[in-house]
Amino acid sequence: MMSSRKLCANWLKWFGTCNLIIFYLLSGFYLFHLPAPLDFSGVLFVVFAFLGQLGLLFLLLLLPVAIVLLIFPRAFLVLLLSIILISLGLVVLFVDTFIFSTYSFHINLLLLKVIFTFGAQEFFGLSILQTVVSYTISVFVILFEIFLAWFFWKRSQILRFKFSFSVLIIIILISMMISQIFYAYAYAIGKQSILQNSRAFPGYVGTQADGFLVRHHIMTEQQLFSAVDIPKSGSVSTLNYPAHPIISNPTTTLPNIIIIGIDTWRADTFTPRTTPNIDRFSKKASVFYNHFSGGNATLPGLYTLFYSIPSLYWNATNVPPVIFQELAKYHYQENVFFSAGLEYPPFYKNIFLNVPNLQFHILGNKPYQRDEKITEDALAVIQNAEKNKTPFFMFVFYDSVHSSSLPPSAPQPFQPITLNLNPENLHNDTNPIPYFNFYKNTLVYDDKLVGEILDQLEKSNLLDNTIVIITSDHGQEFNDNHKDYWGHVSNFTEYQTKVPLIVYIPGKKPQAIYTKTSHYDVMPTLLQEVFKVSNPISDYSIGSNLFTSTGWTFLPVGSYNFEGLIAPPYIYNFYPLGVSAVYDMKANLQKSFPVNNDSLRAYFQDTREYYK
Repeated sequence: MMSSRKLCANWLKWFGTCNLIIFYLLSGFYLFHLPAPLDFSGVLFVVFAFLGQLGLLFLLLLLPVAIVLLIFPRAFLVLLLSIILISLGLVVLFVDTFIFSTYSFHINLLLLKVIFTFGAQEFFGLSILQTVVSYTISVFVILFEIFLAWFFWKRSQILRFKFSFSVLIIIILISMMISQIFYAYAYAIGKQSILQNSRAFPGYVGTQADGFLVRHHIMTEQQLFSAVDIPKSGSVSTLNYPAHPIISNPTTTLPNIIIIGIDTWRADTFTPRTTPNIDRFSKKASVFYNHFSGGNATLPGLYTLFYSIPSLYWNATNVPPVIFQELAKYHYQENVFFSAGLEYPPFYKNIFLNVPNLQFHILGNKPYQRDEKITEDALAVIQNAEKNKTPFFMFVFYDSVHSSSLPPSAPQPFQPITLNLNPENLHNDTNPIPYFNFYKNTLVYDDKLVGEILDQLEKSNLLDNTIVIITSDHGQEFNDNHKDYWGHVSNFTEYQTKVPLIVYIPGKKPQAIYTKTSHYDVMPTLLQEVFKVSNPISDYSIGSNLFTSTGWTFLPVGSYNFEGLIAPPYIYNFYPLGVSAVYDMKANLQKSFPVNNDSLRAYFQDTREYYK
């Protein structure tokens, strides 16, 4: 006669293994909706990711049962908990297969909160028949699990599990590890048949190991950079971006386009004292005083600036932004001068994918030296512009402010300052002024370099035929909300997301604009103003034209480890697996979960609309 613990353990092995098979069979629906075409390595990845990720999710369902079995091995409790958890898991899996096949994203805790608040029928627009079928299936699953539990319990004393259940666990874990190796290599070379198909498996998070591959001589740095050539030939984009072929018909001489970015430049430091050269130039331009980035970090900030869609699409992107497609169509000379280098974030894999002679490294040991070098490069392009018969595009991106880097001889008008920027010294009661002053001194330095470019444009008589845009990727916080937030990538309040925007278009009257605008609006403006694109903006952007915008009411924003939605008076933070939190505009956590149904519905629409 087996003990109660052994009897329950033997039953759980049979009951668990049978349900694992059911779990895998039901998960097979994901395989019919893989986002990208498969090649041989893609097939291998899908097999291992399927076995590993879905098996791991199932084991997580059984983990509470295993704990109870070890601590309190009572048959009724073990059976009841197993039936509840696995029934719930199968129902959620069934719902998720429907959501993914229809909307291209997976169910998460945020979506569950919305569903429970408004009901699945209202949120998804289900018919009465679909709702009845869903409830019927849920009831059937529960009844089937009760029957299955009873069936194996009646036979648990005579049935013997033929092999160790740990073998199944080992197979699942090994499969998961192999899939991660495939993913890491695919990320390094931009292989879409793996990167995109990982989205088919709920909760799958791939490993990014570019640095590891280079350090251990698995790939050289040159191989890593040159691997971006792969998407250019024979690759199929997994984004419906643009949604339709772009139709453009510029009717005048095409202007030069210069975009200047200062990394980590927050909106309220655009002043005559901090950025005098840019301020002086802005008197000729349109200045947007209520402008927001699409994120609180460089990756989402620049991605949303150039692609005009949420940065959640980052891993699905293997085509250049529409603006670069148009630049190539009209034979622009393309120049990208990126002070910090292009290793990380790896913009060479998407934004600057087809830019010829792309510089991955800028000469200079310190950020301020590299900022000086890209200024020299930009000046050379301007000075040589008269020799070229084609217009030029130039993106110049400075890093000294972000890296807190100044040459020893640089003026530092803002005092007192603190040079030791060690995060361990920053607390809620730390005086922010010395740190903020040093930050503003770095802005004074980069403004001087930007001023050299602006002065050269005037000297070369190019301003009559050159569009100039000056902005940033994100802001920088100095405990402004008194919540011990310093720097960026930590929240989506205005100190980390609101940035300056100055737009100079020859012939356009200078103006101050206070409408709420965002990075999503910049490229639609260029595409309409310069290239006379006639497509609806929704074909390639969730934004609008800066000069005709009525202002956004909600704004999808991104970071490195979480996403968000600014929908005043609240800010929603969305963490992995759908964990979410709501804050007010001053970063105060809300105890309840106020739901703005229209904004959240639009957010889900914006973050799936461009998937095929």
